Amino acid sequence: PMVWQVDPRREAAFQATWSNDTKTRWLYHNAVKRAGAAKLGDVEAVARYKRAAFHARRHGAVWGSQWTDANFRQFPEGEDPFADLRWILESQSEHPIADEAAFLLGRSLEASGRYTDAVVAYRDVAKRYPKSNWVSDAQASIQEIERAVLNFSYQRSAAFRPGEPIVLSVWSRNLPDILFTAREMDLTALVLDQRTQSDPEFSLGGIAGYLVNRKALFYTVVGREAARWKLDTADTGEHRYHRHDVTAPDAVTKEGAYYIEATGLGLSYAVVVIVSNMGVIEKVDGMQTVAWV
Repeated sequence: PMVWQVDPRREAAFQATWSNDTKTRWLYHNAVKRAGAAKLGDVEAVARYKRAAFHARRHGAVWGSQWTDANFRQFPEGEDPFADLRWILESQSEHPIADEAAFLLGRSLEASGRYTDAVVAYRDVAKRYPKSNWVSDAQASIQEIERAVLNFSYQRSAAFRPGEPIVLSVWSRNLPDILFTAREMDLTALVLDQRTQSDPEFSLGGIAGYLVNRKALFYTVVGREAARWKLDTADTGEHRYHRHDVTAPDAVTKEGAYYIEATGLGLSYAVVVIVSNMGVIEKVDGMQTVAWV
């Protein structure tokens, strides 16, 4: 949470020694206060919008790190951009800036992790202002919030020793459960296959992605099912992000290579895991590579 040494709402006089944030907050509070006292509703609407936009920009979510609620910053004590925006919609609904305020309300709620409230606010944009340029942005935001997300990776590396637990870090959104399937792979056949040897796109570091659109090759090197398990994500329909650490069954810890695929609501994501006591060290010099096994 933000720590503020000065509360500009309680300061009568502007101080040049304040931080830029404090100066900005004081100016916006003063503008809202004076416009309200003078009953200049249109001016107050602009001041309230600017104040709300300032806080939405400076104290919203840390975008890209939404996987836990702790990543959402809190607004400074006493600041309520939602109240400012709702005041505009209730008191100055015909103001030229009102449609943008309606969209910013949705954006601010989304940035604070209140996804279901954000969807309601975004839908309200089209309901209140059907001809607004912000309608398409609001609709796109709803689609993004309601979009299902699935991704996972191994915690440490793609290689494990026999018997070592294989822990997968799973990220999801809008998925009630995820089905995992592990299949045995023939890596030797994959590497020696004429199709991979002549394909510059083939890389041992991206086998799972490489096989996605090469079904004939996939069925050549991916064999029988070794294990199958399900993850209950505890999704409650609030469009929140979820992260889980999932341990693969013991059957996947036996020596070999495995193609592990996760599926849910039509989404699919896969990785390749190698279980072996062997290791490879490479030394690259120009166009030559020397490997020690």
